[in-house]
Amino acid sequence: MFQREERNIHAIQLLTTMQGEGPDVGKRMLLIRFKKCNRVEDRHPCPYCDTLVTMSNTIETEISVSRIQQIIDENSCGLMITGGEPGYGNNFGETVFLLNHLNYSFANVETNGYQLEKFLDDVSEVHVKFIYSPKIFSGIELSKTLFDSEKVFNDPRVYFKIVYENNQLIPKYLDGLKKICGKDTSRIYLMPEGATSDKLIEHSGEVFDACEKYGFNFSTRSHIIYGFI
Repeated sequence: MFQREERNIHAIQLLTTMQGEGPDVGKRMLLIRFKKCNRVEDRHPCPYCDTLVTMSNTIETEISVSRIQQIIDENSCGLMITGGEPGYGNNFGETVFLLNHLNYSFANVETNGYQLEKFLDDVSEVHVKFIYSPKIFSGIELSKTLFDSEKVFNDPRVYFKIVYENNQLIPKYLDGLKKICGKDTSRIYLMPEGATSDKLIEHSGEVFDACEKYGFNFSTRSHIIYGFI
């Protein structure tokens, strides 16, 4: 039984929905969205960043941990923490607190890898999947990502979710990832790039081909295809 300590969490979005991507796609979730991201704050956002467009003018609100627990209990749902970036700034401590103090059957933390090793050290709960989406937009980022620690590659709570797009660095990353992981590719998912259902379908063929080539899994993006948040 978890010991629940009262505390307020600062977030910009809290709603029940379904997971649209990755290993738990289709499962009912309580989504908690944090505002800030390290890449945006460092003025190096991703090309398809929604933190800049959707969240930059959104005001953070407070919600108590007891209320969050009540929503999970009433809806019999899992917990999904996203952003922004859960590992950035105050988001990190609040994410760790939620994961270690709430009672839930499963949880997803959507992260770009910022402080991922520290998450693995500080989060004691085993029913958590850290959905790691590496950002590979330069040779430096490619090299840095492939030198992630053994802790990241070997912890069974870490799942890789990679947007397969028209970027010559992505195949190089997948080649390296395949060598590191060997035959154990069950935690690696590739997704098509696209902001609309039509674009996702258009790009899905090449992603299926890549999944077959590397032995990786295909991830749908159901929230875009079916229009839920």
